[in-house]
Amino acid sequence: MIRILLVDDHPSVVEGTKFMLERELDMHVTICIDGNEALDLINTEQFDVMLFDLNMPK
Repeated sequence: MIRILLVDDHPSVVEGTKFMLERELDMHVTICIDGNEALDLINTEQFDVMLFDLNMPK
């Protein structure tokens, strides 16, 4: 299982990207719309891939 963290402040972007990635059966996507929440997750969980929006508040 490939665990992916997807961080973006646009809900339609994260939901659409999650839908496309999870069409592959071996991928699980966790989404965050807040940078601080993403930092908390990084400290408590492990991910194989992390994708971040470059321009986000917080």
